[in-house]
Amino acid sequence: MGNSNLYSKSHREKVVDTINIGGKYVDREALTQRIITAATTSVFAVSFITFLILLLS
Repeated sequence: MGNSNLYSKSHREKVVDTINIGGKYVDREALTQRIITAATTSVFAVSFITFLILLLS
């Protein structure tokens, strides 16, 4: 039963959703993950700097 489940998942067609940005096609999922990573990194950096400023004052 486990093998048939792996078989059916591995032979599904992969649908790639792309966006045209400046003449280049970009994978929508990859772009979304990059935006989320950049936003969370920025929020963390601002929070950490604010914490340091409050800690040192």
